This record gives sequence, C-alpha cells and structure tokens, in this order.
Amino acid sequence: MEGLPLDRFTGPDGLMLLLSMLAEHEFPVEQLIELAKRVQIPGYEAVYELVNDAVGEGVIAPAVGLGFYLQCEIWDVLNWAKCQTSAHTRRSI
Repeated sequence: MEGLPLDRFTGPDGLMLLLSMLAEHEFPVEQLIELAKRVQIPGYEAVYELVNDAVGEGVIAPAVGLGFYLQCEIWDVLNWAKCQTSAHTRRSI
C-alpha cells in the first residue's frame, strides 16, 4: 500500500476498494483495517498520533477497545490536544 494516495480509499468507492482488497487477501488484514479507519472515520487521522498519550493520561477510556474509537472519544482527544497546545503556548509567552 506504500505509495498509494490515501484519497483513493475515501468515500463509497474507496470503501468498496478496501473491502475488495480485504476479500482478496491482498494485504495483511491489520493494515487494511488501519487504512480504513484513517480514511473513512472522521477525525481518526487527526488523532492517530495523539490517542495513545490521551489514553495514558485518562482523557478517554475506549469503549470499543484500543485502536477503535467512537466519534465522541475522537472529539475528546481533539479537544484535549487543543487545550494542550493552548497551555503550551501560554507557557511560552
């Protein structure tokens, strides 16, 4: 999947492409699931690198399980990250 543009997998046609790749075992299932989350779940890409820290600090306790976040949890992480950035900016002044 390296080198393929992410936007190729967005929207209904992108989801169908991902599902066909899953059905044909073209790539490891874990990679396809992660790609699907990144391009199909609103906000997931934005919190992708932040969520482990947010879980560690108790910002969210994933209801579904690690790696699978509900929209309310994604928004909580985004708000937490925004507060972290604001606090860091205030300390720098």
